[in-house]
Amino acid sequence: AGASSQDVGLGIAFKPDKQGHLEVKRLVKGGPAEKSNLIKLGDVLHAVDGENVLGRSRMEVVNLLKGPQGSKVRLKILRPETNGKKTFFDFVL
Repeated sequence: AGASSQDVGLGIAFKPDKQGHLEVKRLVKGGPAEKSNLIKLGDVLHAVDGENVLGRSRMEVVNLLKGPQGSKVRLKILRPETNGKKTFFDFVL
């Protein structure tokens, strides 16, 4: 199932880091991600609906994140903590 012209995203702008992982750089004001208060700047997207996205192109991942208005998607996020640890979080948006 590919993204159609009516599909919507989560309102997350990603930027690849040095390892090619997609890091959250910006949340679109009023978008589902911002409204959820779950996603934070600096989070690294690890999986979408159980599918590992590490090393995937930004466009491939954007297509995985898009869906019909009101649909849900499960994200696995790796969040760097201030103490140097990294913690995984699973969110449904």
